[in-house]
Amino acid sequence: MMQTESRFSRLDPLTKTIFIAVAISIMTYKGTLNYALYVYAFSLALVLLSKLCLSRLLKIYLAFSPFIIGLSWFNAYIASITAVPNPIEVGFMVAARILSLINFSVYFSLTTDPDDLVLSLIHNVRIPYQYAYALSIAYLILVKLLNYYVEVLHSLKGRLAIRWDFEALKLIIPLTASMLAYVSSYVDALSASMEARGFGLGDRSYWRVVKFSKADTTASALALAVATMVMLW
Repeated sequence: MMQTESRFSRLDPLTKTIFIAVAISIMTYKGTLNYALYVYAFSLALVLLSKLCLSRLLKIYLAFSPFIIGLSWFNAYIASITAVPNPIEVGFMVAARILSLINFSVYFSLTTDPDDLVLSLIHNVRIPYQYAYALSIAYLILVKLLNYYVEVLHSLKGRLAIRWDFEALKLIIPLTASMLAYVSSYVDALSASMEARGFGLGDRSYWRVVKFSKADTTASALALAVATMVMLW
């Protein structure tokens, strides 16, 4: 799962969550193209500073291009027929928001070990380990779905089943069914493994502790301070 050992990739999972929540809050509260571009630049900076593979990010962009362009065009069209000024700006704002969400997803999923996420929830938030592991499993399934979708789409292109990403829309129903079957088989295997290990039978001890460091505290405080200033500005 871990791709790099940069300082930004080693941040506590909750610090990363605070970064993302703050950025999304700003992007939502300040509904303008400028702020959407600021958040996109921030999300891209996180990816670059974490030294993640840009070719992988480009593959994900291409895989989700039907949704990026389609939703942007649809929102611009709705804005134009409802007499909203600058409908083209609305389209670009939606595109910047979607790209930001993709960047944040890539940053979090490729730099966060599921075990670190579990231990951080247990030690920092005092969440019972059963619930912490449940959240971790949900996160793991989402990451696997993202990777599965991207790989299947590029496999279809490689076999010339589709020539470009927009043609994937005609396969959305069988592709969705395939993804659900994949998740179902994965969850079945995971539940059998957890049952065999006596999951949920009492308190556990852990061989390592994941807690906020000074860097995590400083970064989180700065993010919250910036968000507060932007909201009040």
